[in-house]
Amino acid sequence: MGYTGDGYPFVGRLPEAKGQFVCAGFNGHGMPQVFLSARAIAEIVVQGKGVDEVDLPQLYRLTEERLGRQKQHVSLAAHERFQNEKRRKEGAGG
Repeated sequence: MGYTGDGYPFVGRLPEAKGQFVCAGFNGHGMPQVFLSARAIAEIVVQGKGVDEVDLPQLYRLTEERLGRQKQHVSLAAHERFQNEKRRKEGAGG
């Protein structure tokens, strides 16, 4: 599963990466949302539409601002804390 820090997927052109697009990070809820998002990406790529011209929720739209403020998802942070604690215990002899 792909997670984003704000809980919304990234859909659109990758800033400063000409010809590259993303449709990812559905936080485990992709099936109900991916079809709309994929259609929007197809319209952007094939028809040359802008992100504001396609049927895509504002919250999904990939922007430099959203990329810049991403933090680690709480599930991943919890997993890493668990792994670090496990390593610490193993290093201390159990």
